[in-house]
Amino acid sequence: MSGRCSTSCNRRGGVGRRNREEIFGRCSRSYALLATIYWDSSVDCFKRHLRVEALVDSLAQVISRVMPRRVMLDLTTTLLCIGILRAQDTVSIVYQPASGNYLIRYASDGRFDSTTFVPATKIEPVVRCRVATKGLRGPYTYLYTVSLHPSSHQCLCSFAVSHSAPLQSAGKPNSGWRMREVNGAGAWRWLNSRKDTSGLWTPTTDLVPGGSLSGISLTSQGLPAIVNSYSAGNAPRLMFGEEPPFMVNQFLDSVNAFPNNTVTRCTIGPNNPPLPFRPSAFLDTLISYTTRSLSLGWIIGQPTADKYINFFRTSRASLERADVLGAVNILRDVISSANADSGSSLTSEAYALIRYNTEYLVSRLQEKR
Repeated sequence: MSGRCSTSCNRRGGVGRRNREEIFGRCSRSYALLATIYWDSSVDCFKRHLRVEALVDSLAQVISRVMPRRVMLDLTTTLLCIGILRAQDTVSIVYQPASGNYLIRYASDGRFDSTTFVPATKIEPVVRCRVATKGLRGPYTYLYTVSLHPSSHQCLCSFAVSHSAPLQSAGKPNSGWRMREVNGAGAWRWLNSRKDTSGLWTPTTDLVPGGSLSGISLTSQGLPAIVNSYSAGNAPRLMFGEEPPFMVNQFLDSVNAFPNNTVTRCTIGPNNPPLPFRPSAFLDTLISYTTRSLSLGWIIGQPTADKYINFFRTSRASLERADVLGAVNILRDVISSANADSGSSLTSEAYALIRYNTEYLVSRLQEKR
């Protein structure tokens, strides 16, 4: 999300890859790869941060021809460590509490350059979700509305929802939004940007502070569960005159790794039913959903929460007595109460959690009868 420039450094007269491969050709593949990486890194550190490129290139070429492989690996390891220590002296990243930004200063061509990293968290998102379905066991369509409080200082740049169940489809507000799965994160993400004339993805301003946006959806067989959403604001793009030191890149990669640099809010999303399925344990999950919904403001008032908790506990007691019919009848009362309370003492999130999970439990219990 930083949008930083990736201008390559000019490495004049460096040690060629072909020469390095010849040097390490008789080593094992893993040993050669490790040594090559160390050699590249150490040479780059000294060229960049000590600014003696010609001398380092000459030494690198001589050493690579005459030095035994194992000694060379030990030396390059030492050089890399020294280079990193030297880089620490030429890079400064300071958090500024007053603005919430980070001032980045680094050495470049014998002078210090500076730039400011603005986090994408200067927003106050409000996330609402309602669930629609055409059958007792889905599929379920999760319809999200995202609003930005007027106190937000940025427009919305991206929005994501975590999920553990496979998705059947997803919807986006308009053609200006892209969407994709976040690799390895178990989340689906929508990004609000278009390519500018230079070919870079530039955030647009579909959702400004004080506004709201709908049309974001997920469809899945997964049951409603309490999950996290992740919102990011439209932060200014970082620009560098040349490729910044590796420590700056390391900082930017770390702070921008999902879900860092986002604002987290609870919402509901698709979750796989537990396997193996145990009705008593599932009732405990429903009690947990009720308790958390109260704390999140999705259930209005302690008496309403207590009513549903008592329903679930009584149903569980019936199951412990092997009275499946009695448990099912109580759960049907839960569904009737949820329908009556929807929109008054239950928000759309609490209603979906209680109703659709209870319906699923009833259908599973009826299978056992």
